[in-house]
Amino acid sequence: MHFNTPPKILLQESFSEVSFDEEHKVIITKWKGALALEQVRSTLDFKTDFIREHGVRNNLNDHTELKVLSPEVQQYLVEEGHFSLERVGLRKIAVKLAKDIFAQATVRRVNKIEKYGQLEIEVFSNYEDAYAWLLGG
Repeated sequence: MHFNTPPKILLQESFSEVSFDEEHKVIITKWKGALALEQVRSTLDFKTDFIREHGVRNNLNDHTELKVLSPEVQQYLVEEGHFSLERVGLRKIAVKLAKDIFAQATVRRVNKIEKYGQLEIEVFSNYEDAYAWLLGG
C-alpha cells in the first residue's frame, strides 16, 4: 500500500497496533496473536472514542499475524463490538485475512454477518483490494 504520508500510530500494544491514515481518513488496526477478550475490548474502546471524535467512517483490520479467535471473543464481536463501532459512525470494515487458516475460519465466522445496522464488512486477501473497497464510496 502506498501512502504519501505514513499512517500515524495511535496505540501500540503487544496484541494490537492502531494507526490512522489521515490522507484517506482510515483507521487501521493490526491484530497480533491469540487475543484475550479484555485485549479486544480495550482496543475497541480506544477505537470507538477515536472514531467518534474524528468522524472516521472506514476501518482496515489487518489480521496477517492473528491467531484463532476464542469463542468468547467471537461472541463479543458479533453481539457488541461491531454494533458499538457502527453507533459512533463507522460504516465500512475491510478485513485483510490472516495467514493462519484456522484464524481465517474464525474471522469468517464472525464476519459472516456482513451488515450491522449501517456497518458493512468485507474480507480481502490483499491490501490493495481492501483499500479500493473502503475508498470506493
